Formats: sequence, structure tokens, C-alpha cells
Amino acid sequence: MKFVDLEFENSLSYEDSLKRRQDISVSGKYVMGDNVDELEKDFAIDQNAKNCILVKNATDALAMTFIYLQANKRTVIVPQFGAYPTVVAALQAGAKKIIACSVDNSLTMDITSIDIPKDSIIVPVNLYGNSCKIKQIRSAADSAGGCSIVEDCAQSTGLSNLGLSDFMIHSFYPTKPMGCMGDGGAIITDSQDADSLLRKSRFYGLNKDGLIDTWGINSRIDEWQAAHLLSKIKYYRHMNQVRKINAKNFSVKGGLDYSEDCVYHQYVELYANRDKVREFFTKQGIPTMIHYPKMLSDMPFLSEKIKFTNCKRVSDHVLSLPVGPHLTREELDLIKLSICKMSNERLNYEEIM
Repeated sequence: MKFVDLEFENSLSYEDSLKRRQDISVSGKYVMGDNVDELEKDFAIDQNAKNCILVKNATDALAMTFIYLQANKRTVIVPQFGAYPTVVAALQAGAKKIIACSVDNSLTMDITSIDIPKDSIIVPVNLYGNSCKIKQIRSAADSAGGCSIVEDCAQSTGLSNLGLSDFMIHSFYPTKPMGCMGDGGAIITDSQDADSLLRKSRFYGLNKDGLIDTWGINSRIDEWQAAHLLSKIKYYRHMNQVRKINAKNFSVKGGLDYSEDCVYHQYVELYANRDKVREFFTKQGIPTMIHYPKMLSDMPFLSEKIKFTNCKRVSDHVLSLPVGPHLTREELDLIKLSICKMSNERLNYEEIM
């Protein structure tokens, strides 16, 4: 049994993707060409948004957005548990005031756990494909005054855009819901001013006249990745739906609070004795992974750069199980049976110290 099977997930796009790649080879245009232009238009439509700026990876997308929002002069609020690039990008953008708040039983940002400073940049993360409480976060941001919301959608491509975030950041890393065969990222926004500046900023800050009139970096997605994504955008939501069906089949009462629209980038359970449970699954032939083994507060480099709030040590108990569309009926049944057999080790979020 495989934890993920990228060959399977890419198989539906193979013929179309191959034809596009052959055309690119002949054209000699390998960076920022027609495929990139087409994908930006198609993905903006897919996300029900006005603008899509494609960049080299999602960390660049975050960092560029933070620079645009002048994170070096504002407070940045991130969840303390989850993927590390979110806070790394904030530091990369020069952020000097970072607050890591706690997560709730959905393992997404608990905005009620802190007092939000005015003019903050709030960065909720849709961890494991689970949607954050964006309506609550928008309300809290508006009450604090002057806040911007940068929604980290790196693991949740396919969730509905409710139009409550100022920016939505997506990742096209191979294992993500809409993954390419290398790396790529996107900034989604309805702001025309941001769209205009960030397009220049991904290419040294050059304007149409060949003059540098703003800050910039080199963050250009290549045509090969855009071509593959143009093939995959046609069916990635179907893959999300299959994962959702698989996860619903696994789920038993209690544990984590998965949102109804969760795309299940990962299917995660909480276990009291994770090592024991992991060994059991391994003996059954079921691969597992740990996303993520450390809290931000465990990272030495971050200890003096972030203000940490109290947060349950969920990192000691999370265990990811296979949930992908590649799984056979027999494999799905085995995973479900194994989950049931380990039910005495399962934890509710409230039980974690």
C-alpha cells in the first residue's frame, strides 16, 4: 500500500500534459509563456477570483504578499501548529512582530485565544485541507481595525473562496490537491493594485517599459509546470471528492473536528501512544506519516523571534493515514478496520495536555 500515488493521480492528465509539453519543447518558450497566461486565467475562474499571480512556489507567494502588505511594520499572527513555511515566509519578508496563537479542535487558528493588535496581518492556515473559521476571523479582524487576512490555502486548493480573505495563497507542490511535477505557487486576490505590483515583483520589479520601478525578486513558474496544471485543473476537484468519501468512511465519533467542506489533503487522527499505534499500522502494511512533529515553539531559531501563546501539544499525537484516490476497496477496508482496532488509543482534542 502506498501513502500517496502520484503516478495514479497524474494518470488522467498524461495524454494532454504530454502534448502540451511537446508543444513547449518546439516553441522554445520555457518560462512565463502562453501556458502560464492561460493557467492564471483558468485558476482565477476556478477560485472565483479576479486575479491570479503564478510564482515559483508557495513560500515565495507568501513572502511576496507579506512584503506587499509591509509585514516589517505590522504584527503578523500565525497558528503555532502546522506547516513551517508560513512563518518562515513572514521572517523572509522582514516581519519583526510575530504572534503564534493556539489552534482549536479543527487544528486551525483559534483567533479567540489572543487580543488582536490593530493593523495586524492575520494568516489562518487551512491545515490538512480543513477550512479555518474564516467568518469568525474576518469579524475579529474588522473589530480590531485595519487588519489584512492572508489565507494559507497551500493544503486546501478546492475549498470555496468565500471572499473574506484579502489574499489566498496556493501551493502546487506535487503532493498537494492540485500538484504539478515540480514546484509552483499562486497568489489569489481581488485587488487590482496588488495584482499590478506583484506581477512586476515576481520579475525583478520590471515594468512594461523595462524599468525597475518597485521591489522585486526572481520567482517565475516555468511553462512545463503550468502545462501540467492546465491538464490537472480539469479533474482535481474529483480527486478531492474521492478523498472526502474515503475519509468519511474512516471517521468515527470524536477526534478532530473536520469541516464539511474539508478536502482531506491529509487524514489525521490523534493518538495517546502514537508510537504504539504507528507500529501496529506498519505491521498491517499501512504506511503512516507525521504532519507535523514539532510545534513552532520547539524551533530554536524562532524562540526569540516569535511571541508564543499557550497551545496544546497536538504535535505529539497527530498521525496521518493514507486517504488518497489510489486506494483500493480492500485497502480502504483494512485502514478502517485498523482504525477501529486502535480506537482505545484515540484522543479527543480536549484530552490533550
